[in-house]
Amino acid sequence: MHHMARGFFAPVIVICLPEAGGWVFKAVNDTGAALSLTLEVWAVRMSGSSRQLAECRVDAPTDCAVQALSLAHAVLEEDEVLSFFWTLPDGAMGRDLFAPRPWKSYDLHPAALAMDA
Repeated sequence: MHHMARGFFAPVIVICLPEAGGWVFKAVNDTGAALSLTLEVWAVRMSGSSRQLAECRVDAPTDCAVQALSLAHAVLEEDEVLSFFWTLPDGAMGRDLFAPRPWKSYDLHPAALAMDA
């Protein structure tokens, strides 16, 4: 949980919000200075294959969440989720996933992990 909390409270994050007809991505900058970040959004299938949907550069002020990108529902196929990551000027990165449907409705493949004692 501590590892996850580090992401929750990161000084710069990008969030994906559902909206009528699609999704909107917003950048939140809680640092002391405005900055630019690069956002990439990918469609990922449960098989592991992926395709890039969009890439953009965003100027993120410190006083508000700013819209970075908007995507229509039609860009995503039935068996895909959104994976997105952002890169800051200093090279730091963040990433997140957004599943439009509950995870249990996807065809999740077995992990194929084994343990020898």
